[in-house]
Amino acid sequence: AAMKVPWKKVGVFVGIAGLVMSAYAVKQYALFGVFSSSTLALRNSCDLMKSCVDVADEELEAFKGYLEANPPADAARVLSRDKTFEGENYNAIKHLVIHKKRGIAFVQSLQDEGWGRLAPVDTIVETGLRLLQKSHSLSGKTFLITAGPTREYADPVRFLSNPSSGKMGYELADEAVKRGADVILVSGPTHIVPPAGAHVQMVQTAEEMERAVGRHFPKADVLIMAAAVGDYKFGDVSPQKIKKQPTSRTVRLVRTPDILANIGKKKGKKIVVGFAAESERIKENALLKIKEKNLDMIVANDITKKGTGFGSDYNQVILVFPDGKTLRSGKKPKSEISAIVLDKIEEKIGERS
Repeated sequence: AAMKVPWKKVGVFVGIAGLVMSAYAVKQYALFGVFSSSTLALRNSCDLMKSCVDVADEELEAFKGYLEANPPADAARVLSRDKTFEGENYNAIKHLVIHKKRGIAFVQSLQDEGWGRLAPVDTIVETGLRLLQKSHSLSGKTFLITAGPTREYADPVRFLSNPSSGKMGYELADEAVKRGADVILVSGPTHIVPPAGAHVQMVQTAEEMERAVGRHFPKADVLIMAAAVGDYKFGDVSPQKIKKQPTSRTVRLVRTPDILANIGKKKGKKIVVGFAAESERIKENALLKIKEKNLDMIVANDITKKGTGFGSDYNQVILVFPDGKTLRSGKKPKSEISAIVLDKIEEKIGERS
């Protein structure tokens, strides 16, 4: 009786654990977490727990009553695979994402089945832990972050692109949200679920990304250009699929806009961070880009190293600064790399305060 119990944290984990068991009991259902302050999903989730898991009525009612009075987070909604984004379910999700902005986390399966499969239990628990670990060190700051590849189409089905998965940019956005920043994520094509709380705008081409960055940059304190923006596009684009010919075909490529260089000319006191995927002279090329584009820092990585960079969950980077100083990360998960980058940005924010 004398022990002080952290009921809010217990509530979160009991809710998550109960729903994981519920989802296992109803295998045709998918679990995705919706953590918010409403109680409707809580009631639905508790009812599901009651029907699928052996929980006594008195204990469940006491737990539900406490959470309704002191809602630390919503329990996850469990929806059938083919109904997740249909009708009322879609409208409810859209309302949560657009109007509640924060406190929402979707936990997606890592398998190809998409939303219709249960995410790994450790992934669900990790998401819950991240929500509890949120700080406020960047509260009041707005971060504009780009991620993923761009696509430049030759016709409706063929395009120039690169192997970027968007993981690094999404991890940076997630880390910034965890630290209390308002985050605008401009993303090229990717299958990654956006971080909870980020405002997301999807784009395809370099020109679309340039327009999106230009629109959001005035209200940003920090820009992190983690996207792998294509340097060239087709000079001639066909509105119809190009038919195969018996002879070779020559195509004309033209430059896409250099988003970072254009932003660097008007950045003022804003912090602008670039990324550089290099295959040789990593530090030298990074320093050259810093000067040419008026950047505060470049995160450079060697694309010739196996098991890091494009498409990998790991990266090995060198943070390069205008004065020539560097910081080498060593091989680490991209989530840890993002924390290192954000730490350095926080230092620069502190220097300018």
